[in-house]
Amino acid sequence: MLRNMPFRRAKQSAALKWIIGGVVLCTCVLIAEVLVHIRKNMSLREEVLKMQRSNDSHLSQVSNNKIFSVDVLPRSLKEERQFVSKGTANFGVLSRDGAEVAFSYCAEPGFTHPSPNVTDCPAGNLHLGIVRPDGSGFLEYNNWTSPYGMCWSHDKSKLALAVSDTSIGKPNGHRLVILDRNSGTLREVAGDYPSTSSECWSPDDKRIVFTENKVGGIQNVLIFNWEQGKMQYLVRGSGASWSPEGSLIAFSNSPDSYSTIRPDGTGEKLLFSTTVGGSELWWSPDSQYVAYVSARGFFERWPDEYFIELRRLRIRRLKDGAEDWLLNLSTSDPIDFQWVTPKF
Repeated sequence: MLRNMPFRRAKQSAALKWIIGGVVLCTCVLIAEVLVHIRKNMSLREEVLKMQRSNDSHLSQVSNNKIFSVDVLPRSLKEERQFVSKGTANFGVLSRDGAEVAFSYCAEPGFTHPSPNVTDCPAGNLHLGIVRPDGSGFLEYNNWTSPYGMCWSHDKSKLALAVSDTSIGKPNGHRLVILDRNSGTLREVAGDYPSTSSECWSPDDKRIVFTENKVGGIQNVLIFNWEQGKMQYLVRGSGASWSPEGSLIAFSNSPDSYSTIRPDGTGEKLLFSTTVGGSELWWSPDSQYVAYVSARGFFERWPDEYFIELRRLRIRRLKDGAEDWLLNLSTSDPIDFQWVTPKF
């Protein structure tokens, strides 16, 4: 037995060396992967900054009477300007060139409660307002109440939005309508839907993709042809958005994943999975990136934040899946963003 002890020790020593070598190798591989991931993210943020500087395209937000843009480096919201000084514009949407704002408006004195809803507007119902970012050209559409889900056509001649059914003489609920800016008329989209959301124009402004929200939590993505007046069922899902180059429509078919499909209903495939989603995808003007809001994951929180609902605005490069975050958000923060080329 004593004779075998040196052999056993040598064998144990060799095994220990293999174990240490394996641990060192795994550690090196892990460090290399982390460094590659960090470099991808740094490259992504550099690309976003370069895009902002080259074509002045920014992620922007309209909320609380003001226009904001996302400042990439400090990961913060930058206030650009206040477009309404009287009353309350709690949310809205910019035209793609940043030249006009459509918003949900509560006239002066504005909301009188910290958690506003329709009954908190003492001047009357929430209604559609349109104005230039400098406050000029202010138009109010008092009869079209409780507007939301607004989306400008690319040429700004039309505005898709959902309004209260009482605005168009229907029972309680909301309907998708289109405001023709040239004639000033409101056209109800064909169909009988309890409510709609995530309206978005095709690049040629001939069709609208939107989500039909049915009783029982059923959600379908539909396309309405403005010129032909025809409706097309596309896919089961929500949060639809049309890519600027026109070949794909992104949508969410589960709380933690996004997919794409062609406008003709073919080619459906998973785009990526994430933490539980909270928004549609906002395509960059070149269709190379998407921004979206989702919950912060377990390793994206401090220990005292594990049981708090927190979100992040993220940006993702589609060609390789590189991703970084741009803003930390709480449940009380607005989560509607868009890409615009501002003129303010």
